[in-house]
Amino acid sequence: MKKFLYPSLSLLAVIIGGAFSLQAGVLFYVPIPASESDPNSGISEENTYTTAVDGGNARGTDRVINGITLYAMTGEGQTLSANNCSLTVLEGTVANGGGAADSIKADGTLSEVVSDMSFNNEANDGSEQDIVLDPESLTPGTTYDLRVYISNSSGQNREVNLKFFGDGQPPVETGWFNEDDATTSSGGFQEANQVYYINYRYTWDGDTTPGIAISQRYGRTPFCLYGLTNQVVPGEELGRTAASAEAEAAPAESGGLTAGFVAPSADQVGVTSDTFYSDESLNSNGEWVDVEGQGRCWRPTKVSAGWRPYTNGRWGQSDDCGWTWISDEDFGWCTEHYGRWLHTEDTGWCWTPGTVWSPAWVSWRTGTGSDCDCVGWAPLPPEAGCQIDVGIGNWVDYTCGLGPDAYTFVNVVDFGADNFARCGTCVMNRGSYVNIFEQTTNITNISYVNVVNQTNQKYVNIYNGGPNPKWVNKELQKAGRKEMPQIHVNRYDDPTKIKGGKRSHLEGNTLSVAAPKITPTKNPQHAPKVAATIPKNKVDKGWAGIKDPKAKTNLQNKIAQETKGKTPKNAPAKLPGEVASKLAQKPITTGQVKGLPKGAVVQQPGSKGGTATQARAKPGESRQKGLASQPGGAGRPGTSAADPTKGLAAPPTTQRGQAARPGKSLGQQGRATAAGKAGAATQGGAAANAQGAARQAGVRPGQSLKKTGSAPTTVAGQQGPQQRAPAQGAKGIQGKGAQQAQAQKSLQGSRPGGATGSERQGVAGPPADQQKGQRIQQGKAQRSAVTEAAPGAQGPTQPRETKPSQAAQTRSQGQQAARKQKQQGQLQQQQAEERRQATQQAGVQRESKHQRQAEQQQTQRQQLQQQQQPEERRQAAQQSGAQQGSKHQQGQRQQQQQAQQQQAQRHQQAQQQQGQQQQQAQQQQQAQQQQRAQQQQAQRQQQAQRQQQAQQQQGQQQQQAQRQQQAQQQQLAQRQQQAQQQQRQAAQAQQQQQQRKKGQQTPVPRAF
Repeated sequence: MKKFLYPSLSLLAVIIGGAFSLQAGVLFYVPIPASESDPNSGISEENTYTTAVDGGNARGTDRVINGITLYAMTGEGQTLSANNCSLTVLEGTVANGGGAADSIKADGTLSEVVSDMSFNNEANDGSEQDIVLDPESLTPGTTYDLRVYISNSSGQNREVNLKFFGDGQPPVETGWFNEDDATTSSGGFQEANQVYYINYRYTWDGDTTPGIAISQRYGRTPFCLYGLTNQVVPGEELGRTAASAEAEAAPAESGGLTAGFVAPSADQVGVTSDTFYSDESLNSNGEWVDVEGQGRCWRPTKVSAGWRPYTNGRWGQSDDCGWTWISDEDFGWCTEHYGRWLHTEDTGWCWTPGTVWSPAWVSWRTGTGSDCDCVGWAPLPPEAGCQIDVGIGNWVDYTCGLGPDAYTFVNVVDFGADNFARCGTCVMNRGSYVNIFEQTTNITNISYVNVVNQTNQKYVNIYNGGPNPKWVNKELQKAGRKEMPQIHVNRYDDPTKIKGGKRSHLEGNTLSVAAPKITPTKNPQHAPKVAATIPKNKVDKGWAGIKDPKAKTNLQNKIAQETKGKTPKNAPAKLPGEVASKLAQKPITTGQVKGLPKGAVVQQPGSKGGTATQARAKPGESRQKGLASQPGGAGRPGTSAADPTKGLAAPPTTQRGQAARPGKSLGQQGRATAAGKAGAATQGGAAANAQGAARQAGVRPGQSLKKTGSAPTTVAGQQGPQQRAPAQGAKGIQGKGAQQAQAQKSLQGSRPGGATGSERQGVAGPPADQQKGQRIQQGKAQRSAVTEAAPGAQGPTQPRETKPSQAAQTRSQGQQAARKQKQQGQLQQQQAEERRQATQQAGVQRESKHQRQAEQQQTQRQQLQQQQQPEERRQAAQQSGAQQGSKHQQGQRQQQQQAQQQQAQRHQQAQQQQGQQQQQAQQQQQAQQQQRAQQQQAQRQQQAQRQQQAQQQQGQQQQQAQRQQQAQQQQLAQRQQQAQQQQRQAAQAQQQQQQRKKGQQTPVPRAF
């Protein structure tokens, strides 16, 4: 039997390596309010962080949010790194930009974080970026939250797809979404400028390289990294998450009431199920038929002529369900809440079963004009599939081919009728449906999403959005009618628990309705007999009543224009914001996801969410590579369009001298084992993490560490390898874990509250009672303290000083030489400036005092010469004897002087070359800026010419219209003159005729 559905979402639970029973990772989306953003950013000292980085702050002091330092990622070329994290672009180079923008809806320090970004410069369409976490900072079997912060910094079409790795299972994808438009994500956001973070919850298997593989659709608008954290989940366990195979709404203990939804999967329409085949309410009120292409369908037989679905009953409004159908028919609990309907020309309406319960499966249209202030609804056909995070939107008329006669229209003031089948004339005349259809718009919005409430409980909710309830009630009040009933819906998996023994029962404002879990049955035990077979060509979707082909074509064109290219992929149904807020406060009885913030929306594991428009370049549109400034456009404040890497430090390199980048085996890059690295302090910035970045070099997210020959992720102590505690001894730990580790043991040679490793900067997070929230200055040198573990110690390993590798020493020497050279250049500039100022001052004074000072100086020189002559002769004699006795030493001194001179010459030449290169770069920059300015000026001129031409054309058209109007007026005047002349001539003729008649009637006098 054919099933109309989108690809179902898989629920995965895999045993990794026989050691850990892990559940598949899960994504959820958490909004951050525009005010008080820092307290609601999800960053807190109560958490334990292995990584906390500021993606775009490469030129300033490390930012601090709620006591947690976000270390600035630094580097150049293709790699940035900091605090156990590296970002590598697989094509082009890394660049940095940012600045405040009105589209960034956040305040506090977080607004600065999401205003600056690192991005992929000079990349082609379809290029990639990799974010890799250092495996040595993680502990196998521990559950983490990897969070990526997202904002709208530039208003571009920044389409990206993020794949998260870490648990040894297939990656969890966001699907394509526009990073600059929050409404295109799977978070269900209503505001495009919403600041939020994507949270990937995973239990690390100890083998998979953890991180994110990022695909960017367009090179000119690449992915932007604003901030990223990786923290230990409180309790170190997932609990019952959306990834769990048991994450279905379970009935409560009190009578089978289900507050959550039953089947968190895509709707399967056209299924075979004994639940329906054996139902008495169906079998006693209808029969089963076989519709070509649909399989077994149920047809009601005990209904009146002209019967239609969703007419024998009324509508009610529910906070969590939306518009809910309240049926007055015994079989309505089933046919109006599961499955779909189709209409046949000869046999009427037939119902095909489905697996997902909904308040109603209908399409909505409304009209708000004076000619049609109405509401209409149509049963959805089997082609209308429904998938989680997609639902059914206002494109359904177009995608399913629904026509006017599929709908039932009523005036909005009659929408509150108790029963539409018995309301008399409240249903509009079907003979006018073509005109009504032209004056209405489709507003269908059936959202089907995962929701997490304020107590971190997860459930799946389906919401039937249609006419605005406020508008409906306002119109009802104007007409003096009662408002729409506000109802509460209780769904029962056991119908026997419903009062009165019915499958649907309304008492007061509470609707109790049967909502059992529907399981498809491959070999049903109660397969019904088929009463008739209906060919496919007899199915009518509401067009059979239109006999005029032109009218039908016009309506179909209207539907196409109304849809505006929307499809289930690029325009999924959205849960209204006020509904989402209410759902977040609703207590339920389903499984929990621990540690999730309020309002989080869960994306089903294995699904590919995201709803980017996937817009393509128009014909003739440039597909140039990304500009060297703010991605996707002109340079943002705070970044140079000519120098995108300004403020970025030297890149971390591997032992082979190559820039660290994911994509190869850790073992191939000479990754060191954990032995000898226990408790190594992290330096916060890129320099201290160079070794960590080198270990990550060549590793792509999701790669197996074992297959690449990497060492096991353990910490070696005095008594052999031991498992690393997640909050102790791991490098770069911040927050609660770092405070606990510091409290367990005081380090030798360190003062209270001081550094616990080689440098303060290397220890993340100060003690809870000291320096809380203090901003840690990057690069600030602190005295080191070396701590050795006690012999035989089994406790947590404390940070200790480690010697830098040969590559690190080489880099350090190079950096020192560069700093020394820079200092020498500054000193020379300062000396030259001092000489210039002295010369100017001397020139001013020389005019008035030159002669007197010269005479005094001459007198002083003479006296000095007379005093020094004996002493100079004595010294000359001594010097001559010493020179004769130490010719060898003098030769050595001369050689040293020559070497110094040569070195000074080389240094001067290097400075000259550097100056020439800088001049050339400046010239190139100026040339590029001039070229861009010329291009912009040419574009403005072309635009002005087009506007002028348009104005000229408009003026010509107006003149032509005036001439035509004058001609018409002249013609009208001529016709009026002719008519008046004809009237005058007719009057004259009539007068002449009357005169002739009078002359004939005048009597002739008789003669007597």
